[in-house]
Amino acid sequence: MVLKVRALETLVVLDRIQTADAAATRTFLNHCETAPAVSGNSGATCTVGDQALTMTTLLPAQRTYRVVDEGSRAYSQYRIEVDTTPGTAQSYILTVLEARGASETALTPSVADNGSSYTVTLDGSTSITFQKGMTSSGGSIRIGGNERPLRADVQTMSVTSDGPVWAP
Repeated sequence: MVLKVRALETLVVLDRIQTADAAATRTFLNHCETAPAVSGNSGATCTVGDQALTMTTLLPAQRTYRVVDEGSRAYSQYRIEVDTTPGTAQSYILTVLEARGASETALTPSVADNGSSYTVTLDGSTSITFQKGMTSSGGSIRIGGNERPLRADVQTMSVTSDGPVWAP
């Protein structure tokens, strides 16, 4: 599930992963035009000119960040790989991607495990609750004092010559 919080220029990505091999490594990928600055095993920032993208991994707790230089050709990039080996057939990778000015302070997102759900707090007035499970249903988003439910179904889209068209 991908959720954009427009006011914060932030994407929250919840990957729900199920595999037959509980020992399999799961990987989240992010590309950068410049060499990213990695902050331990919890985040990385890609800076291009006066703009930055800060990536924060909230789940799972055990993960390893690796930066791969994809080469020296004119359009080569850097790849950030976040590897996880949860040891379970079902798992989650929860990532926050924040676009901001390079001189602006980054968000410090956090996650709370509520038993049947996760609540991601982005700042003092914005939080998102995701229901656990292998299907994307339920949950809510709170911005300021207003809380709204997330869709309980999958919103389909098609791509036309005029660009993407979302179904109601």
